[in-house]
Amino acid sequence: MNTTQRTLEGRRILLAEDALAIAEEMATALGDAGVDVIGPFPRLDRLIEAIETPGFSADAALLDVDLRGVDVFPAAKRLKALGVPFILTTGFAAEHIPPDFRDEPRLEKPVDLNVLMKELCQLLGLPPDASPPAAS
Repeated sequence: MNTTQRTLEGRRILLAEDALAIAEEMATALGDAGVDVIGPFPRLDRLIEAIETPGFSADAALLDVDLRGVDVFPAAKRLKALGVPFILTTGFAAEHIPPDFRDEPRLEKPVDLNVLMKELCQLLGLPPDASPPAAS
């Protein structure tokens, strides 16, 4: 197990991605790192439903900017209100991102999974050699 895997082990990451192959690749990589993956969610309505579920909690989220032709920003706004940090993934130019979200971390597609893992660690404020969270 590498240091990134040890660092992310036990974290809960929400995944919103509508491209099946990309969603599976990300979910597998996250799962291999010991992450509890919430999703993936290919549609905005299902994503918002999950976020609004009583007891919802996540350490962070990965949000595809475009879910089947619908912008993910209503869900991003809700996550922001809940204090859940997120990374936007997109193939769109920066101009497609609303001003309120342009300062959020963003990865261009196709996403390099090693970069993704490092960005998640940075987003969560975790050094590469952090210990996993204690079991509760």
